[in-house]
Amino acid sequence: MNIPGGRPDIILEKNETMILIESKLDAPLGMEQPEAYAQFLDSIKKNYGRIAEMILIAPETTRKSYEDEAKNRVSAIGINDLPIRSISWEEVGNAAKKAASILEGPEAIRLLDFADVISIYIGEIPRQLTENEVRLLQSHETRHSIRESILIFESLTTRIAGIDQVECGNQKGGGYYYGFYFQYASIEYWFGISLDYWIKYGESLLWIQKPGSFPIIDLETEEMLRIKSDKGGTSAPIRLSPSTPRDIQINKAIETIQTFLKKTKGNG
Repeated sequence: MNIPGGRPDIILEKNETMILIESKLDAPLGMEQPEAYAQFLDSIKKNYGRIAEMILIAPETTRKSYEDEAKNRVSAIGINDLPIRSISWEEVGNAAKKAASILEGPEAIRLLDFADVISIYIGEIPRQLTENEVRLLQSHETRHSIRESILIFESLTTRIAGIDQVECGNQKGGGYYYGFYFQYASIEYWFGISLDYWIKYGESLLWIQKPGSFPIIDLETEEMLRIKSDKGGTSAPIRLSPSTPRDIQINKAIETIQTFLKKTKGNG
């Protein structure tokens, strides 16, 4: 929404309330930016009798300085009764995680994705790697395993796209996962590399997931697919075997994926 003198990031309206939100990472407040926003909100209050507020979102380490500067600049143009406050990106990320904890399926995944992005770009500086961790990352075995997993992932992506009734969607990547969404028989799935699940379960780098709860299936199938469930959805690992030729690995992985798809379709 454009307003005289600027374009706020977000404007929320409900009943008699209007909240203008400006988000910052490290860029300074623009020339006349808080002044223009304040004048707009002040006119909304006076002309329409609405409740108006300005909120700044910034990293915890800088949010108070943004808030103080905005208040001082708005006060300098004679507007002293407009509420101006700040919240941190860290608070936003925690709120997204909390909301995801009471949801399931695509909505929960999107909120968790958003929280991940915040933690990656705005979160705490990660600790330095130890010498042993660096040595492990640089080892031939690690490089080979990651390279092989990516090659198998790319081959499986092509094979999945060729399955009857499959419609492939957008690729989706973040700090801890990379893959793509697709639909099979009108049901949404995600397939890709997940470091989160690898760390959590230790099963595999590659996973297929149905966002949301998994239909009730027989225990034998659940054990065979090694089903894992959490708020994000229900997933099955695509397990890779050491020293096994790539084409055999891919064929076995496709069998697992097809079983996962058919069981979901059959019981959904």
